[in-house]
Amino acid sequence: MIVVVNDANVLIDLVKLDLIAHFFELPLVFHTTDFILEELHTEQIEC
Repeated sequence: MIVVVNDANVLIDLVKLDLIAHFFELPLVFHTTDFILEELHTEQIEC
């Protein structure tokens, strides 16, 4: 299954809830845009 994240708030909320690592461990393919990644802080992207 492919998951498209087109809102930075989704990723920001996952970081705040400390669930981002678990989210990306799911057996899914994730897609987003450079624009969404630009909305995150460096420490959020590194998670």
